[in-house]
Amino acid sequence: MLKKSHLFYAILCWIFFFLLNSLLFFPAYGVDCQLHPALSSTEMRENWWQPFLVGNYQLFFQLCGDFLLLLLPVLFFKKEHWFKKIYFPIAALGYLFLLYYNIYLEGYKGMYSVHPIFENDWVIIKEILPTFLREISVKGSTYLIGVLVFLLVSMLIFISTLFLQKQLIVYKKYPLFWLLGGMFSLFVFLIKPNTATLAINRNVELSSEDRGIQAIDTLIDSSQVSYLHWIYPDIQTSATLDRKDHLGHLEKRWIYDFYKNKKLVHKPNIFLIFVESYGGVAALSDYCYERYGDLTTQLTNELDSAGWHIASNYSKSTVIGGRSWLAMTTAMIGARVEDQIQYSELIKNRQSYPHMVDFFNLQGYETVRASTMRIRRSDMDTLNMITIPNRFWKFDERYFYPDIPYKGYQYDLYGGIPDQYTLSYMTDEILNKKEKPFFYTSITMNSHGPWHHKMPPIVEDWRTLNTMKKPFGDATIGKDMRIDSYWTAIDYQLKMLTNYIKQKGRDDSIYIIIGDHNPGGLEWKLYNRFNKWATPIHIISKDDIFVNSFHQHGFTQGIQVDTSQFTIMRHMGLYSLLTRQLLENYGAEAEVLPDYLPWGL
Repeated sequence: MLKKSHLFYAILCWIFFFLLNSLLFFPAYGVDCQLHPALSSTEMRENWWQPFLVGNYQLFFQLCGDFLLLLLPVLFFKKEHWFKKIYFPIAALGYLFLLYYNIYLEGYKGMYSVHPIFENDWVIIKEILPTFLREISVKGSTYLIGVLVFLLVSMLIFISTLFLQKQLIVYKKYPLFWLLGGMFSLFVFLIKPNTATLAINRNVELSSEDRGIQAIDTLIDSSQVSYLHWIYPDIQTSATLDRKDHLGHLEKRWIYDFYKNKKLVHKPNIFLIFVESYGGVAALSDYCYERYGDLTTQLTNELDSAGWHIASNYSKSTVIGGRSWLAMTTAMIGARVEDQIQYSELIKNRQSYPHMVDFFNLQGYETVRASTMRIRRSDMDTLNMITIPNRFWKFDERYFYPDIPYKGYQYDLYGGIPDQYTLSYMTDEILNKKEKPFFYTSITMNSHGPWHHKMPPIVEDWRTLNTMKKPFGDATIGKDMRIDSYWTAIDYQLKMLTNYIKQKGRDDSIYIIIGDHNPGGLEWKLYNRFNKWATPIHIISKDDIFVNSFHQHGFTQGIQVDTSQFTIMRHMGLYSLLTRQLLENYGAEAEVLPDYLPWGL
């Protein structure tokens, strides 16, 4: 019989079991509360307990099969069994692996809306992460504190798992011990709710391709929720890269080789500007919809009054939430690039591939790229993430953070140069001094998450931004991933770009403005409303015939897309679409036009 003196430890053992079990399901709830402002609302804070008992998470209603499997051998050990000294720490480490994998899994799906793959992410860790961590403006002490907290928390969880196993060996022979666990489980299941609950499934996409409308929200009856959950299938998915030929579709590259013999008679200047995180969320989510409509109406009128014409559409990116270079590469090579393995193989092994920059080089353009993410000049010749892409893209000129003489306030973590300053400096000091037509491309940075509560001011003379050391006084400017801060960033980008085109746009220039991807952790606001991969694209020029020629491919007039008339495109179709429309309007009359390839290769 279980002694009264031991009853406390028996109860404590079950408490530890349920807490450790529930902790494995907590990352899904924690990620959603962090990324989704709706789940961090006052109502949710006042009813903080609900996710533990009701809703999609039901932390106390699920048992982790992997965790139970780790504990199963403990039930067969005797109190003095020698092997338990070896197995206990192995099981504790196994539990830590399950926990940290779940954090990785839920965080990845919450930010990027896709299942993580170990092999792909390992390439990112090797090639991108070291440079990223070195260059963002975060103090070294922050990393040290983070590592210490991680080690401390890991140690506490490790010790808790050891304690649970030791108590199981001591009390497993007492029927009352198991009766306590059964009573607790019965209590939890008796208060199980029977109401239907809303579940967000980030991995299922049911879409009608042409219109981009999708229904992802599904109602799941809580009585049908599975109470035994296995993490291993997710781990197996992450460990499997189901692709025999990473870039097999690029074998059709001969289609783009055909473009080499096409010649432009008239050569307008081309600006291809990717707007960071500018996605359908900015135009169609509940919070942004009316604001976007009012803003785009105002900006369309301003551009129209200045003689500019606009055609717009939505384009499906290959990524969500981050990895902008994959979206940009997809658009500029005319073929789908969806992960780092594909990107690395393309950049390193396909350096003769006929991409958009190659086309403009052959047309006699000066090709220029600007990138304002912070990179030290001493690193520029040694970083493979710069030197290898340079050989692939073959830009005539590339400008980096050290090449742009900005000394003012830093508005983001990645270098902090205001996008107005970058665009204006490049235009006035570099592009306008070219004797030949130019193709210029860059990506904005001020709308990169996490978003500032305040954006840079839009000024008449861009040089004055260089003198603003404290544009907001002594006020603390926070950064977060909330929808209101996101809208502030997009509002700035659209106003800034409109102001820039009105101020500095030349009559012979064409602007292609396109979002790279939807914002991380906010794409769920498009569920049951629009395609979560779709981003706006705008063609802006004073040549109304050129702009109107895009209407045949599903574009509509103005900045805001008429969703009753449009036909959604894809980033991999941009290369063929832009090339075709340039040749149609500015090529030789007898020129045979290349096909528009909506799916690229």
